[in-house]
Amino acid sequence: MKKVKSNWIEEMLFDEYHQSKDVLASLEKKIEEYPKGKLGFRKKINKKYGRVYEYPCLSYSKNSKVVNQHIPWSKFSEIKERIRLRDEIINQIASYRERIQYLAKILKKSRNKEDLS
Repeated sequence: MKKVKSNWIEEMLFDEYHQSKDVLASLEKKIEEYPKGKLGFRKKINKKYGRVYEYPCLSYSKNSKVVNQHIPWSKFSEIKERIRLRDEIINQIASYRERIQYLAKILKKSRNKEDLS
């Protein structure tokens, strides 16, 4: 029997590798549209009347400083939903990074070398 050299499996893996890298790039671009940080509540004490009230805020770091951005109650549910969607995208990004790492290991791609084909 004649041995036929066919690399269709390797080509399929390369296609999957490149497709995963494209999807990862688009997800990383998409996540920039969503708010950063986490949603929390701050307490404020009114010294004059002795009342304590809470308001929602978005906490994130900027230039190694923590920033607390006030969120109006009217936009609270919208921001909460957008943060939930952002967290789902972060999970997808993590799974695609694992997939790319696994495919690179199968294809024996070096970290220093960029796409060979």
